[in-house]
Amino acid sequence: MDFVVAGICGHFNAVARENAAKWGRTIPEEYRLDYLPTDTDEGRQYLDWMGLAMDYAYENRTKMMEAAKNAVKAKVEKFTDYRAA
Repeated sequence: MDFVVAGICGHFNAVARENAAKWGRTIPEEYRLDYLPTDTDEGRQYLDWMGLAMDYAYENRTKMMEAAKNAVKAKVEKFTDYRAA
């Protein structure tokens, strides 16, 4: 997933850099703090893509937690008398 987020961020960082003058950058360029105004198409697209990345990450973490829970449950039940409902 990290490569997906890095790709999204890299793309939109380049868009921000390319449009900084158009949007009236006031931060010195050497600070590399370009931004996307959220009232632009580019800013809204960035928020949409980051929302997608967050949803994907949440689903991924949910699946990993379920797999870990099932693995622990199986070991507990194998080596103890405990049986989860």
